[in-house]
Amino acid sequence: MYGLRSLNSELEIQAVNAAIVNISGRQRMLSQRAAMLSLMLTDSTSKVERISLRQELHCLAELMARSHAGLIYGDEALHLPGKPSAIVHSMYFDLTLNVDKQVCDYISEIQAFLQLTDAEMTMDSTSLQAITTAALTKLPAVLDAVVTQYQVESEAEQMVMKAQQTKLYQERCAAAEKAEIEAERSQQALTELKQTQMQLIQSEKMSGLGQLAAGIAHEINNPINFIQGNIHPLQEYFAALSE
Repeated sequence: MYGLRSLNSELEIQAVNAAIVNISGRQRMLSQRAAMLSLMLTDSTSKVERISLRQELHCLAELMARSHAGLIYGDEALHLPGKPSAIVHSMYFDLTLNVDKQVCDYISEIQAFLQLTDAEMTMDSTSLQAITTAALTKLPAVLDAVVTQYQVESEAEQMVMKAQQTKLYQERCAAAEKAEIEAERSQQALTELKQTQMQLIQSEKMSGLGQLAAGIAHEINNPINFIQGNIHPLQEYFAALSE
């Protein structure tokens, strides 16, 4: 039962680690997809297509925002536990990379771009330039750095789990060997006990037989002693009768 619980726990940890790596890696793809959709919106002349592109870009921005928040604070539906390691937390919030600010600013630029009218969506749009510049320069690098760190931590955790599994296996082998030795000792003790019991039974039998023989000898000895004790007087009686 303990082994099954341990296996389930390990599988759950592996699934969580895979979800974290996949979703953090997907953020880069979403950012580049957002830049492409923004450019397509600028170039499109079809009203129907522009409506569709707006909806897709809006959904993409929401998904990116939800994924980002889930990686930091957790999202049960996405299998994200939140509570990143100290290293990842510093990557998100320290001034060196400040991934959180860069991602949030990027999402804000997408939302600002979507607020523009069709006529305002031009290549000179400030939001469009911010989106495309970030998607092609700094943002992929910082997102890749976070993904790499998540992968390093996942691999380290896998190594720890494997070490624990190895230790558990060795402990089980040692316990099984000890149980086997104890079983052999118990069997040997049981065999010796049976032998001792048989010896005691045999001793009791011999003791009873000895007592029976002593009783019989006593019963025989009494009349013999009686006869022996009366032989001399009997001889005298015969001698007197003969005279």
